[in-house]
Amino acid sequence: MFSQTMYLVLAKEYRANYYKLLTSIGTTDSIEDGDSYFMTEAKSLKRILDVLNEHQPVLCILDEILRGTNTIERINAAREVLNYMIDRNSLVVAATHDLELTTMVNDRFDNYHFQEDIRENDIEFDYILRKGPATSRNAIAILRYLGYPKEIHENADKEVEKYDTSFIPYDNFYP
Repeated sequence: MFSQTMYLVLAKEYRANYYKLLTSIGTTDSIEDGDSYFMTEAKSLKRILDVLNEHQPVLCILDEILRGTNTIERINAAREVLNYMIDRNSLVVAATHDLELTTMVNDRFDNYHFQEDIRENDIEFDYILRKGPATSRNAIAILRYLGYPKEIHENADKEVEKYDTSFIPYDNFYP
């Protein structure tokens, strides 16, 4: 988008369609407005959907689409929103930690991920895009890194191990 706003690129050559840029990043709840986190996210997405039309290409960047509500409704609604957007002349970049969602849309979207190097007292992200959904986990490691009580991250690790062995595949669980 730097090229469209500044008419300057950091490359020998650049060609692309002109896109209208729409984003939903960093939404927060609002006690003043009486909006929950999910309501704020839903309103932000609705603002984007209302602008989409077949005559103007849109680059839409989304961060953690529809977070703040229950898993089953979130990922199914997110799938429908993403499909709606790409059916209306949009190039969509959507970041998500919902691995189920990446499976649900993989026939229409390409998955990419970053990798991290988790050490005892540090976590480094390389910010290199790699093809496919993420294969590693880092949430509990981040809690450990931040100094959460040992009881929390050790018990969480144990529960994840139980979940991994009893996981119900996506195809058998979601409509």
